[in-house]
Amino acid sequence: MSNKCNPKPNPEGPLIYQIRIKGHLDHQWADWFENATITQEDNGDMLLTLPVVDQAALHGLLKKIRDLGMPLLSVNRIVSNPKSKNRSKKEKQMTVEKSLHPSEKSVSANRVSKLEGVSETNSIQKTARFAGILYLIITVAATIAHFYVPSNIIVPGDGAATANNIINNETLFRVGGIGGELIVLLSEIILSVVLYVILKPVNKTLSLLAAVSRLAMTTIHGLNLINYFFVLLLLGGGYSAVFATDQLNALVTLFLDAHSYGFTIGIAFLTIHVFILGYLIFKSGYFPRILGILFIAAGFGYLVDSFALLLSTTYETTPGFIAAVIAISEIAFPLWLLIKGVNLEGWKKRTLASD
Repeated sequence: MSNKCNPKPNPEGPLIYQIRIKGHLDHQWADWFENATITQEDNGDMLLTLPVVDQAALHGLLKKIRDLGMPLLSVNRIVSNPKSKNRSKKEKQMTVEKSLHPSEKSVSANRVSKLEGVSETNSIQKTARFAGILYLIITVAATIAHFYVPSNIIVPGDGAATANNIINNETLFRVGGIGGELIVLLSEIILSVVLYVILKPVNKTLSLLAAVSRLAMTTIHGLNLINYFFVLLLLGGGYSAVFATDQLNALVTLFLDAHSYGFTIGIAFLTIHVFILGYLIFKSGYFPRILGILFIAAGFGYLVDSFALLLSTTYETTPGFIAAVIAISEIAFPLWLLIKGVNLEGWKKRTLASD
């Protein structure tokens, strides 16, 4: 019977490979590389010496290195046949270009190319700084949409003055109020996913829950924008022929108040995100723990403020100390992402542990 489908195992046993990587890993990771011998060279490179049974095992090993985000420098196969003891050292250590099968050579070359293009700076650091940029965009757009526009248009307790301000400053209301909010919401969607990627090595389930809760807030705020369009329709859609001026002004006030409540409902959902974000940052090992503590404190601030605004008839404005805690956390974390990014050693260890 033919043995073509069942090739004989290599009589020499597993082949010995030496893989040189740019970077450093402690000897505790030897088991992760299947009992490899780890040698740290004087130039800062790391040399892995280990047995590899076949091409599939070699490719799996290269994938592990790729997942670490550590640039691959070289792959060498060492001849391990005892009969070759009399061969020269040069013959015993052959580069992958000379010793590998053509198909293996092609795959290895492709992997080397990919791995060399994946460094710490080009992967997780870029992701962290992208998150910082998104936070910055959200901060600027939200300042315009949530503070500048309302303070220049809405007159508390005076529906007539508010309606006149909207009519006279419709472009500001549309571009600053609605356009600014749309920029915030679109950025929030992207930021939710980016934060999930950054923090999933800590706890994938909690990171996903944090993303979902932030997306829930974004959905509520998106639907809440309909109240602003109702205001524009009432003031510019010919409804003055149906409603008296006082009735029109009252409806404008109604929809603006509804928008305010809708915004607060969305923030109540954000509370879940902020608490989990604080916990994940605190436990990560690649962000300062103080940032996690600040977010947990901000979570209590969001919780008290949103529930009080929704459930209490006497609570009308956010106390200064609550606003300060929230502001500090929401400013400190983006700045850290932009300036420092993540601690690479901490991120590598957390990523390896999560695997």
